[in-house]
Amino acid sequence: PKELAVIPSRIKPGCKRSGARNRTHEIVSKRWGLWKIQHEQGYTTHQIARAWKCNRSTIEYARDKGFVAGRK
Repeated sequence: PKELAVIPSRIKPGCKRSGARNRTHEIVSKRWGLWKIQHEQGYTTHQIARAWKCNRSTIEYARDKGFVAGRK
């Protein structure tokens, strides 16, 4: 879903962050939940990352955290 897509940062190097946009706890939890389902169905981190148009290390980070987003 578009609302859960991983959006690249618009922050230029050396500048302060302006807003999280799609990185709220609620959105990250939903996104990671979908990744968990895909992973359990046998998709590789590469396949999930390609489908979501993000880096595979992002998926691997979520997997290493048990697909459970940290703070609220």
